[in-house]
Amino acid sequence: MKNTVFTITRIGGGLSLLGLPAILGLAFLAHFASMSDFMNFQLAKPPYSADHLWETLMAPDGGFRFSTMPHYIGYFSLPLFIAVALILARAIYATQPVYALVGAVLTTVGTVFMAGVFGAWLAFSAIAQLGGGQFHCWKRADTCTH
Repeated sequence: MKNTVFTITRIGGGLSLLGLPAILGLAFLAHFASMSDFMNFQLAKPPYSADHLWETLMAPDGGFRFSTMPHYIGYFSLPLFIAVALILARAIYATQPVYALVGAVLTTVGTVFMAGVFGAWLAFSAIAQLGGGQFHCWKRADTCTH
């Protein structure tokens, strides 16, 4: 029984070590409309446009393709962060037990906080469900009638 659990742990750990970067790469690539957009490297970041974010969230799909879906992929990969941290901690525990423990604890706490960040970001897609009368005062205060 002990060898079976050890084998399953090693296989699962290996898959986690390979799967986490692959899943995060997929989430990153999902932000781009095409491979040519992905390969369009710029040395300077263009100014952030809140209007562009607003229009993306108000699109008929609620920004699902370029905004929500990549973050869902990242959100669902969060358990792999903890798995990878525990695997790496197990690998260095014999030589550096304090570093292994601190690394595993900090990664676990950070992953929980990151789940909160993803949860807050994914809540933005609810804006697409609002009717025009529900947000016009928020977007332009000078048009508010009440």
